[in-house]
Amino acid sequence: MVALLPMPALAEESGGGDELDIPEIVLEHLADAYEWHIASYEGKHLSIPLPIIIRSENTGEWHFCTAHSLPEGFFFSEEHHGKIYERMADGTEARPLDLSITKSVLQIWIVVIVLIVIFLSCARWYKKHDAKDEAPGGFVGQVVDR
Repeated sequence: MVALLPMPALAEESGGGDELDIPEIVLEHLADAYEWHIASYEGKHLSIPLPIIIRSENTGEWHFCTAHSLPEGFFFSEEHHGKIYERMADGTEARPLDLSITKSVLQIWIVVIVLIVIFLSCARWYKKHDAKDEAPGGFVGQVVDR
């Protein structure tokens, strides 16, 4: 059974008064990020930091870090939806080459792995059995009612 928070509790948690901004909450959870937020409990956030891989436009050096340990000169730009930018020597801002494993990339990898496992298990059944003589059972033979 799923426990739902009462609306006033949700409004307080989101920092608002009486109004609950559902689109903002949904878009915040769908947005790409450099960490995977798991849960919040009593004001503390449980999240998994994801690897950040960036190449500096200033020096050409590669940096491997997390969101909590960005190298000097790099920052998250609120103007550009939290993406990483680098402050150049002349004071301008530039977007470095960013090969980071973000939340969206990790989700795509998880989906690909699940699909590969499903397809290979179905292919294994068809390789071992003659589909003309016997119907597949179990996971391979699931029938969707219409």
